[in-house]
Amino acid sequence: FRFFFVALALNLIGGDFTHIIAAAIFIALGEALLTAVPFTGGGVGLVEAGMLAMIGLFNHGAPNALNVSTAAILLDRTISLFSILANQDIKIISNNFQNFGRSTPFALLKPTFSRRTRHRRVRRRKEAARRRKVANKGQ
Repeated sequence: FRFFFVALALNLIGGDFTHIIAAAIFIALGEALLTAVPFTGGGVGLVEAGMLAMIGLFNHGAPNALNVSTAAILLDRTISLFSILANQDIKIISNNFQNFGRSTPFALLKPTFSRRTRHRRVRRRKEAARRRKVANKGQ
């Protein structure tokens, strides 16, 4: 939906609403496929060229088509980058608040026992409860 809103904001693709939605979905899927091509890191350069070609399919004879298309591509890629960075920042900040005041994460403080040790502990508890029961009957 990101490219759809960029296309609407810049009036990039003309036509009715369904035409704009179809074109935006086509271009966004093409962008995702081009990002997966292991030619450059993150598809830098390759994705932009591919998006420019795909936008050219839907943007016929508009004035300043190249400038508006380039602006849309750069805006879309910038939003993509900064949304990932913002998401990571939110995760880091929330993780710091969860562990506030602890020198080590809580998961490292919990003792973990093997299955055999847990079984022994359960057996000892049951045996102790049985002894208490027998001792209480004798009183």
